[in-house]
Amino acid sequence: MGRVQVADRGNGISEGPVKHVFERFGRAVSSRSFGGRAWAGPREGGGARFTLDLPLEKERRE
Repeated sequence: MGRVQVADRGNGISEGPVKHVFERFGRAVSSRSFGGRAWAGPREGGGARFTLDLPLEKERRE
């Protein structure tokens, strides 16, 4: 997995809105085809942190 992480020093993000940051959009292809994971939360010292994990190599299916 590769990881991308972005943090800011703004007002932060409360628990209510953070639940909706990465809501799914409609897709023609199953999300299993893409892999990876995204999440957000508060940053220590204030602000917010957004994290994205992506597979580095496509899984081989037999």
